[in-house]
Amino acid sequence: MVHVRFSPSPTGFLHVGGARTALYNWLFARHHGGIFSLRIEDTDRQRSSEEFTKDIMAGLQWLGLDWDKGPIFQSQRLETYNRYVEMLLSSGKAYYSEEEGKKAVRFKMSDDTLEFKDLIRGTITFDASLIEDFVLRKADGFPTYNFACVVDDAEMKITHVIRGDDHIANTPKQLALYKALELEAPKFAHLPMILGEDGARLSKRHGATAVKEYMELGYLPDALVNFIALLGWAPGDDRELVSREEMIKDFTLERVGSTSARFNKTKLDWMNSQYIRQTPSEELVRLLKPFLSRAGVNVEGVEESWLKRLVELYKERFKTLQDFFLQTSFFFTEEIEYQPEVVDKHLKSEEITGLLHEVHDALSGLEEFKKETLEGCLRGVVERKHVGFGKLAQPLRVAITGRTVSAGLFETMELLGKERTLKRLSHCLHTFCRAGSI
Repeated sequence: MVHVRFSPSPTGFLHVGGARTALYNWLFARHHGGIFSLRIEDTDRQRSSEEFTKDIMAGLQWLGLDWDKGPIFQSQRLETYNRYVEMLLSSGKAYYSEEEGKKAVRFKMSDDTLEFKDLIRGTITFDASLIEDFVLRKADGFPTYNFACVVDDAEMKITHVIRGDDHIANTPKQLALYKALELEAPKFAHLPMILGEDGARLSKRHGATAVKEYMELGYLPDALVNFIALLGWAPGDDRELVSREEMIKDFTLERVGSTSARFNKTKLDWMNSQYIRQTPSEELVRLLKPFLSRAGVNVEGVEESWLKRLVELYKERFKTLQDFFLQTSFFFTEEIEYQPEVVDKHLKSEEITGLLHEVHDALSGLEEFKKETLEGCLRGVVERKHVGFGKLAQPLRVAITGRTVSAGLFETMELLGKERTLKRLSHCLHTFCRAGSI
């Protein structure tokens, strides 16, 4: 049976590259009906932390990458590693060495040629004579990465090791250990690295790289999973929106490329917006509430049905959950800010002042403040004034929202309500417009 593992070192937050490695292992296991295990490689006692361990596990859970076995902590398996160290010492394949005044154990490398068939890159050959003897057990009693990795993969009966290509250099040491311990090596597949849009290796200078950051920015887990799945793998056609079920059905290592993939934030934003559109409005309301709360909105004081209508109005406009508030903030405050250049362009003319006065008077007399009645009322105003509706639309939008871009004008006014719409119109007429006041 196929058995793969994701084995992060808890020396940092779960980043996009690690998440992709976890995803490919998870998809490979699910495709083959196999086992996906989580192993925490916490033998670096100085840099490993519980905070990073919790972040890694929380990130995997948020992404929906459930593991079948684990988490297994290497720091709790010292007895097992020591048993294998003794086997190598007794066979003369390892020896003690002085490391900073303390005893460590080193592996004695042979001069063999080491070769393996990478499932993504093809055959890779190493000259073992160029590799120095390396430490198995450090002076502090903890195993090194290469040694613990081999022992655990053998004990767990891992069949395939799917990991980043930065581990290619570790493979000959691990192959030498498998041979020395007379253990069968798993099959290896090394994934190409992820690059930033500038072609350099993806790093913090390119923006968010940790899964936690994307969660906080308001990306949906299904969208992020879809996006990172396509950073190196293709489903076999031109599909870009691929469900988890489709990924599991179609995922093979043969479809993973050997060249580096580029992270494209524009594409991620587009993909997230598509997933937002597919999400039921009731679910979006639930997901958006924490973001609104963090922005200072008292969500307990917002009527659920009203918020749902607002979400439906903007559903095809916002790209992230955080973006929703940025686009709709004027709905959640009594006073809004007006940019001077926008006011100068759209509000400071006598003709506009006259139009807005007419609008204020007409709206004041409306008993039903609904989209249909609002449209009829405003179109009646421009007909009486013998101007096109476009002459009124943008100044009125600026007056009631403070911005030049919003969702439909009539729908916006209906959701703002009569009192707030009239209040903002009055404010603009008193503050910015040239002629008279109400």
